[in-house]
Amino acid sequence: MDRDPGRILFGAKSIGSPVLSLVSLPESLVLDWVRAHGLGAARAIAPHLPKPRLDESGTPVVPRLTDAVLSEFDDDQVLARFREGSRTECWTGDASERFRRQAEDARCFLGNSNRRIRQWAKQEVAYREQMAVLEEQEEAEPWLR
Repeated sequence: MDRDPGRILFGAKSIGSPVLSLVSLPESLVLDWVRAHGLGAARAIAPHLPKPRLDESGTPVVPRLTDAVLSEFDDDQVLARFREGSRTECWTGDASERFRRQAEDARCFLGNSNRRIRQWAKQEVAYREQMAVLEEQEEAEPWLR
């Protein structure tokens, strides 16, 4: 088996989406690869990093790989690409309610020890609140439906 995360995730031998491939690789292997290949690798992998989340008891959890890449490669483009990757999702139901709930969840990370996680959280809160307002406005305008 090929053990080069770069080829598995982005190369000709890539199977499936980078996200599916990333979660199937050992975290230490991916982190070693990013460290060996530097900032370009961190930027390439950033959209596919696991996102911060709340566990079953509501405790904020930042995946170790995400925390390491964002802190070791303290770069605006790494953060921007990470943020872009966190905004891809599908769901059904009340969009404005979902965006507000996501904003509340992101608030839980505003005090994180990693400065880039705090920045991500601040930007997520603003973005999700803005999206909630836009969804409410769209719902209130019958001609948009």
